[in-house]
Amino acid sequence: MVKLRKLVLIEPFCFIPIDSGGKNRIYYTVKELSKRYELLVVCFYDDTDNRELTRTYLESRNIKCIFLKKNNRKNILSYLANRIPYWFSEWAGIRIPSNIFSGVDKVIVEFTQLMWVRNFVPKNIPVDFIAHDVSTITFWRRLWQSSNFLKFAINYFRFFEVYLFEKRYFKLFDRVVAVSKHDKDKISNIFNVKDCIVVENGIDQIRFIKRQLPGEILKIGYIGSSSHPPNRVAIDYLVNKIGRCLKQRGINFQIILVGHNETIKDSNLEIIDHVDDLIEFYKKIGLLVAPIFSGSGTRIKIIESLSYGVSVLTTEVGAEGIGIQSSSLRIVRQGEVLKAESWVREILACYSQNFDQGLKNELKKYLWSSLFEKIDF
Repeated sequence: MVKLRKLVLIEPFCFIPIDSGGKNRIYYTVKELSKRYELLVVCFYDDTDNRELTRTYLESRNIKCIFLKKNNRKNILSYLANRIPYWFSEWAGIRIPSNIFSGVDKVIVEFTQLMWVRNFVPKNIPVDFIAHDVSTITFWRRLWQSSNFLKFAINYFRFFEVYLFEKRYFKLFDRVVAVSKHDKDKISNIFNVKDCIVVENGIDQIRFIKRQLPGEILKIGYIGSSSHPPNRVAIDYLVNKIGRCLKQRGINFQIILVGHNETIKDSNLEIIDHVDDLIEFYKKIGLLVAPIFSGSGTRIKIIESLSYGVSVLTTEVGAEGIGIQSSSLRIVRQGEVLKAESWVREILACYSQNFDQGLKNELKKYLWSSLFEKIDF
């Protein structure tokens, strides 16, 4: 029997249940890497995480795991004390046990908030960093959503912390893995990173469902937790701007949201906290509408919706890094994104058209099994 190399995978949160794009990526990273390595997964957790679900999942697959407790709250002085930005201060000042790295051949760190972990890995062990986004770009875009000058000033200071943090740490990793060519180019140009490759976000399988035919009720879907700021802004715009415009035009509609949400209420909104199989969600809707204005990286929800045969309407930011040209992936252009009437016009056009069946072959390159075959970690 061939002895597998030992790899440590370090994650900022528990990933079971899979209720976000980030957790989805972690799940498939663990699944694919465990086929090739003797894997140790290190997860940070807080009081809201049910770490036993993640532990049960990993141990049932003979994958070793360790859990480290996060801080209870963010610290506005974190950058001064630890050189870790305010936004990532829940992970600041935590020591990584040195015995984790004993006899290890390789370490992979995921997500920007854990870049500092590089300080604890012995210099003789190669360390890859998987950049789920470029946080400098994410927080720059979020900066311009500030509601007043004071918030703009505070957010600018916090953006600058993130920029300095990434500038310091990107160059310390042996290799950086971006989730799109767009992100790879930004990382290389902004931070002068030489060894940067691309492994896109992906899908588990392609299973086009029988698309709901247009009926009396227009059924629009969105997937994402409102605890994540880009999702929160998108859900608010979908319900309160696009939804209001649909009502004013006398259109009978329903918005179906999958993901944790406690803030937005509306008579036309159905909230599903969690589904065991996403196919049940996609069977309910005729169109995924994703008014995403900030963040970076690639959105798994976009590719995922297409893999079920459900068309998508989104922004240029929402489609960023996704190399698909199709009538079933429609984009509201930059000059129109804040006009609810433009969204309603595109929704009606998308909803009535047939899904592009030719996408099936193009989507094969996004299968997780294919993506991880491209690279030897």
